[in-house]
Amino acid sequence: MRSSQPILVPDALAGQPLDVVVDMFETGHGGGVVERPSEHGKTVPHGIFAVAEQGHYEIACGDGRAAVLAPGEGFLTPAHLPLRITHCGDPAAGGMLRIRWLHFRYLLYGALDLDELLEYPLRVGVRDSVRFMAIARRLAALNADGGRPPLYREAARRELAFRTLRLLLALSRPRPEAAAVQAGGLHFLPVLHYLRRHLAEPLDVAHLARLCHLSPPQFHVRFRRAFGCPPMAFVKRQRLAEAARRLRAEGTLKEIAAATGFGGPFHLSREFSRAFGQSPALYRRQLRAGLA
Repeated sequence: MRSSQPILVPDALAGQPLDVVVDMFETGHGGGVVERPSEHGKTVPHGIFAVAEQGHYEIACGDGRAAVLAPGEGFLTPAHLPLRITHCGDPAAGGMLRIRWLHFRYLLYGALDLDELLEYPLRVGVRDSVRFMAIARRLAALNADGGRPPLYREAARRELAFRTLRLLLALSRPRPEAAAVQAGGLHFLPVLHYLRRHLAEPLDVAHLARLCHLSPPQFHVRFRRAFGCPPMAFVKRQRLAEAARRLRAEGTLKEIAAATGFGGPFHLSREFSRAFGQSPALYRRQLRAGLA
C-alpha cells in the first residue's frame, strides 16, 4: 500500500510540512514451541516493531546496542541495521512463544526513509508495546475482512499507518544529521521524484545531474554531502528496497529484477544477499513463516 499525506515532523527537524508516503505497512504474527533459544540474523530495508506476547526476545544490533527484553516489552529497529534476534519460549508454558510484528517504511518526498531522520529506542516498554499491538491487531482484522469496500479498507489502513507514525515520532528523537538530510531532500526533489518513477530504467550520474542543472562533479559532491553516500549507491538502495517490497507479493525473481533495474535474477540475488545478508528466497520464506 502506498499513500501520501502532509505531516509535520518535530521542530528540531523543520518547521514546514513534509510529504510523507506510506511505502510499507504490514503486520503478522507467529509462534510455536521453542524448546531452546532460537537465533537468526537479518538486515532489512524497513523498520520493525516486534513483541513477544508469550516468551521474550533478545536482540543485538550492528550499532552495538543490545537488550534482553522482559515479557511484553517490544523492540524497535530502523531499516538497514544488522540484527541478531533470539526467540525465547516461555518455560512455564512448555516453551511456547507467540510473537506479533509491524513492518513499516515511511518516505519523505517519495524517497527518503524516515529512519534517516529519527533515532528509535531499541527497547519499547510494555505500555507503548500494547499501543503498537492494538494497531497490529486492527490491521490484521482489516486484512482478513474481505467484505468491506476497497475505499473503506484503504482509508482504514492509512489511518492505522499514520497512528503508528505518531507513536514512532513520540518515542524517537532527531538524528544529528537530520536537518542536513531534510535540506538535501528539498534541494534534490527533482532527482528523488524521478528515481521513484524510473527505477526500472538505466540511470547514471550525468542524467541525474542534468535534472538539478548541475555538472556531474558538482552533483556528486553535493549529493554525497546531503545523503552521506554517492548517488549510485543511493539508487541501489532504492532499487533493493523496492525489490523487498515486491517480494511480499507473488512476482517471480525475474519479474522483480526487471521492475527494479537489475540485470536479471542472479544480479538481484547477489546484490540483495550482499545488502541484507540473506537471499531474496530466504527473505520471502521468513516473511511467510512470520519471523520478525
